[in-house]
Amino acid sequence: MKKIMLLLLTIFLVGCSKNAIDVMGNVSGYYEGSIDISGTALPLSLELVADKDLTGSIDIAVQNAFDLQIEEVDYDEDEIKFSIQLGESRGYFAGIIEEGNYHGEFIQNGIIYPFEFIKTDRPDLTGVEGFKYGTNGLTIEGELMVTDSEEPYPVALIIAGSGMTDMNGNSNSGVFTNSYKYIAETLQDNGIASLRYNKRTIGNPVVESELSFDDFVADAVGIVESLKKDPRFSEVYLIGHSQGALIAQLVTKETEVSKVVLVAGAGRPIDEVLLSQMEGQVDENTYNELFDILKQNKMGTIVEEIPEELYALIRPSVQPFLISWMQYNPVEVITSMENDILVISGSTDIQVPVSDGEKLAKGNPKASQVILNDMTHVLKEASSDQEENIKTYQNINLPLHEGFVDALIDFLNQ
Repeated sequence: MKKIMLLLLTIFLVGCSKNAIDVMGNVSGYYEGSIDISGTALPLSLELVADKDLTGSIDIAVQNAFDLQIEEVDYDEDEIKFSIQLGESRGYFAGIIEEGNYHGEFIQNGIIYPFEFIKTDRPDLTGVEGFKYGTNGLTIEGELMVTDSEEPYPVALIIAGSGMTDMNGNSNSGVFTNSYKYIAETLQDNGIASLRYNKRTIGNPVVESELSFDDFVADAVGIVESLKKDPRFSEVYLIGHSQGALIAQLVTKETEVSKVVLVAGAGRPIDEVLLSQMEGQVDENTYNELFDILKQNKMGTIVEEIPEELYALIRPSVQPFLISWMQYNPVEVITSMENDILVISGSTDIQVPVSDGEKLAKGNPKASQVILNDMTHVLKEASSDQEENIKTYQNINLPLHEGFVDALIDFLNQ
């Protein structure tokens, strides 16, 4: 999956005329859409206001870019052009308004990508609150979704998977799923509050080589403690996805919570998981080099010389984090957990196989496992065909796997 970068292209656009404003006065409103970047949909939202001038802004939530003001606006009848400043660069939109929808071309570094926005109602933010948690000079931001119950009710903390994953389950590596947002909405519809949050690596000046797996655990523990102080909540649940499953397990060692849901969580130390994921993806020599590097990491040694093919995966600056992660065997951790535990696995998860979930569930008599047919690692429905499977990582509009929703709510309502 390709990292999306919005780069500079010099195009001159002129201002808009008053006559055009009169013609286009019906364009005001809220739009949701996406840019098709080489087959990957980059989701955006657009707000246009046509008054004396046409103004507006764009949000690119998956890149943590909000309130990007539209500039250099020009339009005539049904055609609208504008630019937005993207860091030190600028991107350009040129399209047509038809029946309230706006579609056309986004220009990036001389390459043209199609886009489409659909005019819709602004999302209902009733029951949605911003959340901030400060720790060691860092600020972790999230979103709390509550219910209208007058009696105390449970709240679930949703803990994200690996990488630069935001509170919605999206990342700058080309993963656009909104899976965590959909989980939160499902919980709210069933009378359960939720908190999901951006990892500390998003929006904070974190030095990669100084990052420890235990930092993520400490963040989750601190957030749980803050939720416990809120009188609206009767108890705290944990929902950990992928890497977040192990974090959730470790949180239970530090603070008391109620039910724990482990979704697509590994049943082996991360070095073993990486080796199994890379098997068949690289040639035999490269695989053997990875094996040797991880073996040295397991003993606490940083390896400076890394083959080019493996550099992105196991560069020296990320090895301290991997070393801190390797010390934990998920099966050993789950053995001493005293919580009610649900392990959810997908039959078409190409990252963490069902057998990992089986190992976890067998590790504790209080754990049960649900295996969902045709559920991918990002909790959407697809077969094991790699092309079809990968598409679920890049389609923000796909709903959660229906069986996942049923299993989650059934367990939490027991």
